[in-house]
Amino acid sequence: MSAVSQDGAEFQKTDRFEEGEQLQPQTDGQRRWFPWFGSAVSSHSDVDTAVTESSVPTVALPPLQAPPTSLLQSVAGWMPFWRTAEDELQIDQSTEYHQLTAKQVQTLEQEALQAVARGNDSWCWHTEYLPDMGDMAGVWGLVEGELSVANTGSQNCQLPLKEYPVEVCPLEHQSECVVGVNNSVLLPGYSPVEYFHPMPWTTRIASAVRGYYEPGRESHLYLKKETEGTLKDKKVIIISIVGSLPERYEKMVLEKGCSARYLGERLSEQLQCEAPRSISGISIHSPLDRKPVEDCVKECLMLLCNWRTSFQEYDALFVAAVYHSVPLAIYLIEEIIKHQSLFQLNRKSTIGLLSFNSCLRGYQFWDHSVDTIIEEDTNLQAGREKILFQGASKIQREILSKLKNYGKQNTEESLAIKKSLDWLLYNCKSFKMTMVSTLHDNFMTVSQKLAIDYVHPSVVRHIWCDGEQLGLDLQELSARPEFAKFDNTYPRIFAADLDIPKERLFEVYLVSNILLAINLGHEEFIPILQLINPFYISRSFNEHTTPANIKKQIHNEQKLWLAAAESRWKNASFCSGSRIPADARTIQDLLQYLQYCRLKGSNSLEIRSSMYSDSNIYRTFVHNTIHTAPLLERQHVRVSDYTVVPQSIYNGVNQYDLVWKFHECLSRFIKLRNIPQQPIPTILFTISADNRFLHRIRKASFACNTKESLRRLDVLWHSYNEWKPQTKGLKQLQEILSVLTLYSTTNDLVKDIAR
Repeated sequence: MSAVSQDGAEFQKTDRFEEGEQLQPQTDGQRRWFPWFGSAVSSHSDVDTAVTESSVPTVALPPLQAPPTSLLQSVAGWMPFWRTAEDELQIDQSTEYHQLTAKQVQTLEQEALQAVARGNDSWCWHTEYLPDMGDMAGVWGLVEGELSVANTGSQNCQLPLKEYPVEVCPLEHQSECVVGVNNSVLLPGYSPVEYFHPMPWTTRIASAVRGYYEPGRESHLYLKKETEGTLKDKKVIIISIVGSLPERYEKMVLEKGCSARYLGERLSEQLQCEAPRSISGISIHSPLDRKPVEDCVKECLMLLCNWRTSFQEYDALFVAAVYHSVPLAIYLIEEIIKHQSLFQLNRKSTIGLLSFNSCLRGYQFWDHSVDTIIEEDTNLQAGREKILFQGASKIQREILSKLKNYGKQNTEESLAIKKSLDWLLYNCKSFKMTMVSTLHDNFMTVSQKLAIDYVHPSVVRHIWCDGEQLGLDLQELSARPEFAKFDNTYPRIFAADLDIPKERLFEVYLVSNILLAINLGHEEFIPILQLINPFYISRSFNEHTTPANIKKQIHNEQKLWLAAAESRWKNASFCSGSRIPADARTIQDLLQYLQYCRLKGSNSLEIRSSMYSDSNIYRTFVHNTIHTAPLLERQHVRVSDYTVVPQSIYNGVNQYDLVWKFHECLSRFIKLRNIPQQPIPTILFTISADNRFLHRIRKASFACNTKESLRRLDVLWHSYNEWKPQTKGLKQLQEILSVLTLYSTTNDLVKDIAR
């Protein structure tokens, strides 16, 4: 374990798709799936015309909702001679904010904030990040902010507000003190330079020759030249999107959510490192649990028209979305590019999409207690879905239940999203998509969240593994004597590389190698990933779904520890302006206090350690987008021919198939010659105020032989012999793969699978 300490400060508060339609590149003039929008703009999309006010779509707005009135005011409302011109205000595209009186502004603000609180309409929050407004330390200035809410007066006349509407957005709650704790590893790497390389001239020539006879042969991305791929002095726009969910549903599916503004802020921090001229941020919250995605796209496009001139000035577009807002993000990017006459965003502009735990391949419930047949599985799915939707309204159940259709063939949802994604990747060569998924989950598999069977070189996939799921929680780390050696005096910043526990390395390293091979264009490894993914599902991986008996066991284990910690920290004294006790003199002390606050549910101190707060993910996304070269020949998205759909982890046929697929996987893996030389992954553990610690990037070298593949196989074989899985599913996987114990050495294994 190595540790570093850097200067810093005290923790601060911080109809449109037709079934059976052939997938073809859409040409200019084809009917779009929003005729209301296209007809208001021009007869066809992608026409370079001047943007005028008349070209902006209009919408009939309801009358402004005034604040609660007295009886006298109510009577005055229907007496004509008491009405004033101010009461007759009609908000349209020509209305300017400076034309409004103070009373009109107040009415608009109240209407907008009430609409945000109700959560029935999409809304945007616009900010600007400017480097010349920051201080000498390189901190950018933030211009807060403008609010625009669909179906209100602010839809056409955005409202400048001093503060983000925190009171009506629960996800934006902040404690007195925020501590960032990063305890994770990102697979298969932290930057494209760790798994890609520039295209050799021999490959370029060979690709050109092959492309003449068979276009679209590139299987993975290549790095740009070192002098390319920069955003220096460019104007960048960020669109971050989240969709609303019932509270219980969100806890059971995502465990924890985040706001669109938080996503945008984390992404902007990494983009600032690329030294752009300015960054414009648009945070979108959409009622995706109450309205169909088509209606939400319509609302979002209407809102984005308020900043249509901004798109004309910017050189790059970065979009981030979570779970069911990923389809919305794809549709939205498609429509922005198609309506070039309105937004004037060039197809050749740098465009990137970051996806967190997407729903692009639906969901399926898994039962790790018994084997099931098809009839029983149908009842299982219906019963589990009923539990999932407890507390949700009828409309929420109807809309959210359709998310599983993304994973089925020939459904309206799956055909629509594939068509839009294909249009983007085929027509926009600079468009790159980075998909991130958690490794251990209680609900969806990695293959589903990464849409692993959608094959295209410009889609790069990563897996985020939480150290706590590997047994490295704060309580365990606080017991390590080596942390007592590190001083916790100012500044309170700490970083260390932790080895993945040897008894858990196999389950991490296996998936990392398979995903690396898939990112390098070897789609024949897709089936093995799909087959092993269900074994990584467990209710214990989510604190809101952990079974009662396991909760009781955990509570008993923590009871004695908490009693000892409370005697030390309950009446601890704090330094002025700090929420960290003065007695926390070492990193070990600090870890104990943080774990104490977490178990006690302290409102004065918030620990941010989720996937959304990991700066490494945003840096990887930015690098994947700007440091990789566009394809020589454009390609269509396709569903892999290798894809499989496992039904049960106990089914004998599935287990037999898994053993042979695993044997076939290893046999093919040792023959790969383009595997980069990488060390065994380690967990980056950091404590800081802003969670901006970044993992070191190690530029990969490629030996162009099978030595690296054989070395990785050797690590896999040894790690399996030390593997001690903790959940029922992974224990079952260990038993299925017990064929590895038949070999005395790795050489014996190689001799067998090489035949």
